Amino acid sequence: MWKERRQSFGFYILSFIAIICAIYFGAIIIALILKLAHVNNSSKRFMQILTVFRHDTPLMLFTCVTAGIVEEFVFRGYLMPRLQLLFNRPYITVLVSSLLFGILHVGYGTVAQVVVPIFIGVVFAIHYYHFRNIKILIFCHFFWDIQALLINLAVHKS
Repeated sequence: MWKERRQSFGFYILSFIAIICAIYFGAIIIALILKLAHVNNSSKRFMQILTVFRHDTPLMLFTCVTAGIVEEFVFRGYLMPRLQLLFNRPYITVLVSSLLFGILHVGYGTVAQVVVPIFIGVVFAIHYYHFRNIKILIFCHFFWDIQALLINLAVHKS
């Protein structure tokens, strides 16, 4: 991992707002493009996951916490410094780590559930490359996952 840079409380607040706004904006644009392209956004696998989480809130919370921690340490904390040593090009480091992050999500079953994580990976990777602070990314990752699941649970009532 790159040496963590200490930041002010204001930095964390502004970073959180900027990252979450960027992700929402990007996810909306991606969803619109995929809808215009008539790409199927329905996944039987994702519906099964929602069913499990609907009946097990502690598991949903545990999953969001561990995903935020583990995925950020693996893809940003571990992988990015090594890719930077390998390629010595920030844009390749960001792109490769983001593509791998998106591919990790292929099991959910839709194009959007891979493309949006690739975009999220780009936002997180750029932030980590510039600010060398993984804590805010872990929190943003958790927040994104929990709100996405809660929204999907509300939309897909069954």
